[in-house]
Amino acid sequence: MQENHEGVILSKRLQTVASLVEPGSILLDIGTDHAYLPINLYHQKKIDHAYAGEIAKGPYENALENIKKYQAENTIELFLGTGFSVVEQIDNPEQIDVITIFGMGGQLIADIIQEGVNKNQIPADAELILQPNNQESVLREKLIQLGYDIVAEEIIKEQAFYYEIIKAAPVSSAINYSEEELFFGPILLEEKSD
Repeated sequence: MQENHEGVILSKRLQTVASLVEPGSILLDIGTDHAYLPINLYHQKKIDHAYAGEIAKGPYENALENIKKYQAENTIELFLGTGFSVVEQIDNPEQIDVITIFGMGGQLIADIIQEGVNKNQIPADAELILQPNNQESVLREKLIQLGYDIVAEEIIKEQAFYYEIIKAAPVSSAINYSEEELFFGPILLEEKSD
């Protein structure tokens, strides 16, 4: 990651995740690592507030250092904890309207979301922006099972790797996707990018 006077410059993958966050959002970033995403969104004035969770002590301390370094302590609150358990440390979690989880396997992201649903920790109206490193079809299937619809998808190449970014929103009626749509992504199939 590079930096400039306005904060961190994100990798192409994280820029794509950031581009899917609506202006004025209240963000929950799960597995924030160095807190680069919320710091960047804060400096772009794209978020009103952010909560960031990190499971490991080392990355948690790095994130804390970065939040202070970029003077974002008033906007970004950092918590040590696993998955959606950090929601229990937040005063008004129902305000959260977008949740980001990226840089993990699709199965792990699916498991984190399932556990959040089981424990009633996911704010009801929050959109999810997810970037699985593999098993994208497993994640899409889990989203559909849990009452989400895929509302945006991007595929990008960074260095030698391809990454899929999936944005999902809660819906009241059941959605059905074909095997092909689950595998390739319903929106990516429609767009047929290079």
